[in-house]
Amino acid sequence: MRKLILIALAVSAVPLAASAAAPAASYKSCSGGFNPDGSSGSFYRKIRAKGISCPTAKGVTKAWVKYEASRDGANPTAKVTVKGYKCSGKSVKSSGDDEGALAVICAKGSKAVRFTGHP
Repeated sequence: MRKLILIALAVSAVPLAASAAAPAASYKSCSGGFNPDGSSGSFYRKIRAKGISCPTAKGVTKAWVKYEASRDGANPTAKVTVKGYKCSGKSVKSSGDDEGALAVICAKGSKAVRFTGHP
């Protein structure tokens, strides 16, 4: 009986070890950014892409920025969908920064875009 339990534990640990060895996709930095009106600029910046190209990540970012601009930025933390990506934002603060910033993530399955809005 003891052998059976040990074998069962060893077999059940194999999938865990295999999944832990598989590297998770990481975010890559993309150049550029956008102003609140959707033009090129630096208000919405630090664009990072996971599982997609930088041009696609920038397209999703710009679509979100234009969506917010069309609503006068009334609720940038609201959950919205742009270009098939579900987006949500949250207010974040960092040390030494009294104004804070807006961190946005847009995801579609395992693909994602992150960016920050800050004056």
